[in-house]
Amino acid sequence: MNILKKVLRSAYIFVLIGSISSNVSAALYERVNLVYGVENHLQILEVNDASEYRITLTDFAFTNPLKELGVILTSATEQYASMHMESDLTYGGYGTDASIWGISPGSNKLGGHTWGQGQKQMVRDVYLEAGTYYLALHAKLADNWMLNYGHQIGMYGVEVIATPIPASIVLLFSGLAVLGFLNRRRRAQ
Repeated sequence: MNILKKVLRSAYIFVLIGSISSNVSAALYERVNLVYGVENHLQILEVNDASEYRITLTDFAFTNPLKELGVILTSATEQYASMHMESDLTYGGYGTDASIWGISPGSNKLGGHTWGQGQKQMVRDVYLEAGTYYLALHAKLADNWMLNYGHQIGMYGVEVIATPIPASIVLLFSGLAVLGFLNRRRRAQ
């Protein structure tokens, strides 16, 4: 009976450690930046461990939403992920005269997201082998970004993190480890 208690205690510790470690995600790359007009950025990423990675692209709509926001992840020869948010906005409603754009005020329908309605986000999961990758970013405010009360600023964020291991897999391997331990103890006796 003592052996069973030790095994159960060990299994509990394995599960506890596994569930804690499975919820921790290592960030491979993070960037939050303000955009004043147009921005293009290229970042080299070194992946040391083959794993599933999650790319998250966010338009914070602060102080203004972006007209275009995109990211592409490539190696030197292959594309792995591409995300693009784009509005079809012709009048932003930011205090400019609607007659400049030839449409009525307030018609700010968008394809990607609705301006002034808060942040928007896109997420993509991709499997990457160890190696060198390139992350290209593009962000652009509205075409009329200098007409509206001088200047506007937009804000975006991009994050590339290792996807956490599901707790069910950790639990499965913990159970297999306990069974292996019990089998080894039985053979030793």
